[in-house]
Amino acid sequence: MRGLKRLFMIGLLVLTISALTGCSCENEEKSYDLPDWHAVEAIEEEGIWLIYAFSIYCAVCNQIAPNVEAFAEAFEETHPMYFADISHGFDGDAPGPGVQFVPTMIVMEGKRYIEQRVGAPEIFELFTQLDEGTYPTPE
Repeated sequence: MRGLKRLFMIGLLVLTISALTGCSCENEEKSYDLPDWHAVEAIEEEGIWLIYAFSIYCAVCNQIAPNVEAFAEAFEETHPMYFADISHGFDGDAPGPGVQFVPTMIVMEGKRYIEQRVGAPEIFELFTQLDEGTYPTPE
């Protein structure tokens, strides 16, 4: 009986912590996780910003995840990155020609689709260009 009571108390503690940390706060951080493609229409960004389409079942996506997250954090102010986990489908139409393969990085400028880069080498090349300021400015 003691083990059951202890297990119950641990479960109650976990639920309490989850409720407290999941609460809505006034100084809430901006969410970069897209619930569906329709959410892209509501994004108000200027300049170059990115949408990273990936799947949790994609080995390459999982392999490059630390690099993608590091870039997103380092360039949050200049090139914000939004994340689209399309593992279980994603409602709506993706900007541009759509996402055929993952990982895919979609490049946007304001509300305008610019291009997409597919695969780790192309995504890393994009990161290098944005970091060095050599990304070709769209016309």
